[in-house]
Amino acid sequence: QLKEDIKRLESELEELKLKNNSLLEEVESLKSDKFVEKIAREELGLTKPDEILIKGIEK
Repeated sequence: QLKEDIKRLESELEELKLKNNSLLEEVESLKSDKFVEKIAREELGLTKPDEILIKGIEK
């Protein structure tokens, strides 16, 4: 019984390590300038000082 518990917990630990690494990578990408610019443009409609925003009209 104890060996089975150890094996199960080791497997669970490995899964959690993989998930943790994935989340750390996601956090790093969310902190990138490229991502921040994408959100600023798409969700907030912001532009750079020398740009003009042109929006289409939906039918």
